[in-house]
Amino acid sequence: MPSEPEEANKGASAAKRSTKSPVGPVRDTPRETALGHQSPSDFLQEEYSRINSEWISENLAGAEFEVAPRDKRVPTSSGEESHPELPTLAAELIEQVRSQTQLSHNLSRVAVIAVLRCLSRSLPGTCPWDGLLDSVLKAEECERPLVASQDGDRLQLLLRRLWHCKNDDQQRSWPTHQDEASILGLLEELYTILVDADPRVSRLVVQADEYDCVTTLALYYQMEPRASLRVWMLRVFLTLCELDLQVVSLLLHSVLPMELARDLQANSDDIERTKYTALLLTVIFSTGEKPPNNVHDDPARVLTHELSGVPNSVLKFLVELFSDSATAELFYLNDVAVLLDIVARQLSDLPPGDKRRPLYLSLVERVLGSTSYEGHRQTELQRCFQAALSREESAPEEKEVVRRIQDTWPHWFPPADC
Repeated sequence: MPSEPEEANKGASAAKRSTKSPVGPVRDTPRETALGHQSPSDFLQEEYSRINSEWISENLAGAEFEVAPRDKRVPTSSGEESHPELPTLAAELIEQVRSQTQLSHNLSRVAVIAVLRCLSRSLPGTCPWDGLLDSVLKAEECERPLVASQDGDRLQLLLRRLWHCKNDDQQRSWPTHQDEASILGLLEELYTILVDADPRVSRLVVQADEYDCVTTLALYYQMEPRASLRVWMLRVFLTLCELDLQVVSLLLHSVLPMELARDLQANSDDIERTKYTALLLTVIFSTGEKPPNNVHDDPARVLTHELSGVPNSVLKFLVELFSDSATAELFYLNDVAVLLDIVARQLSDLPPGDKRRPLYLSLVERVLGSTSYEGHRQTELQRCFQAALSREESAPEEKEVVRRIQDTWPHWFPPADC
């Protein structure tokens, strides 16, 4: 009579022969984010990850382990109701598989499900297999407190170390040692854990202290000039945005959008960096949330008192810039077109008699006089001019600016009686 180890060896051999694919997993590599953004140089790693996932799904969760859908299974008395510890046990099983194998959280869950299905068929009635399996299947829906997580502890440690890197002013201004490789390792590990770990664990860490880690990383990006570190920070930011939508709003109100805009202008020859920069900017502005500063806000206004007769500092600054052709040349044609888009919309929206209307009209006059105007928004602007002249509520200075524009550029903005 064969011993138990011999029987186990025979069973393992038979299982190997019965698998559909003779090839095992290639190797464990960092998985890509749900957004699916990896550089072209990571193509092979992406393929290895895909092969691993397909092999594990095929060999561990194959048809021989399948059971009926959850709603068609015969209910048992050993469910979650009679065993309240099952959800915690299910979470611990997934955590142990991930800790011992370095598989992602999702693949660890697949492995646990496959093993539990096999045990429920082979050893029915010995344990509440169906209840435990149901807890694993519903693990993503469970809002119960999570077990102590190795990923959570590691995330907190990595974020603390990056906080120290951000606050090491001496090392950035006058480096005493080469730390780029070590910081790069921290960012790569942070990115990998955020991709592979249970998203609920990652969210708890990120949300701690009112998302303090997000603010820290945004400030660190502003301070850190090294391109290799900035690229990995961009990957981390994209993964955080996918993980928690609130991160998008926090980044919108941080220094990051301005830094990303500067990067796009200064590093157009770095394709990889430009790709991630443009993608993150798109994500940040994709929700339609109002940015912290817009055309109505005056950044120079520091007092809450209403000051009559004080013009908006941004509008006044633009009027001064376009008053001289030398400073007006600093703007590209596309920039001028966007500016006219904004002005035309504001003139259409602002009510008659609004104190900002004359300044907007003065800006149009300066733009026409200092740039090569080619008729952009001509119809909308002409409609605004005619409305200003026809309304009794329009201020005298507003009508005066419109008449000067019509007299100077009659081929674009002819008077109404022409």
